[in-house]
Amino acid sequence: MKLCWKGWASDAKPDLRSAGALALDLGLTAVAVVLVGVALWRGLAGWALRAAALALVIAALAGPVLQEEDRAPLSDIVILVVDNSSSQKLSDRPDQTARAVARVQAEVAALPDTELRVVTLGDGPDNAGTLAMTALTEAMAAEPRSRLAPSW
Repeated sequence: MKLCWKGWASDAKPDLRSAGALALDLGLTAVAVVLVGVALWRGLAGWALRAAALALVIAALAGPVLQEEDRAPLSDIVILVVDNSSSQKLSDRPDQTARAVARVQAEVAALPDTELRVVTLGDGPDNAGTLAMTALTEAMAAEPRSRLAPSW
């Protein structure tokens, strides 16, 4: 499934022609141009009709295709990283964090076609700190890049 930055998906498969078929088409086109050029140079009657007929044959051999795609909108993904490390347990920070998470959840819920992914992290191993950017990077890597909502 091919995705674009707007979040649309398409199951359409591109019609990739082989190099041999493309070379054959280019060769036939070159021969047709030479034949029409010779007819024009020699002043033969009907060179324009011959050119039109050859162009029609080459166009038919090129395999024109009318394609219709079924598209389905995909939702955007917002990633919320919640820090529950020991530094966030001081004073009234747990309440502030809970209110901030609730506010973000409400704002994202009000957005159309938007999903929220909440990543909660604590202290890093061996007192390494919160590792918030590592958690964010891992969460972003787990989601399709085209579906991540822009950050401003």
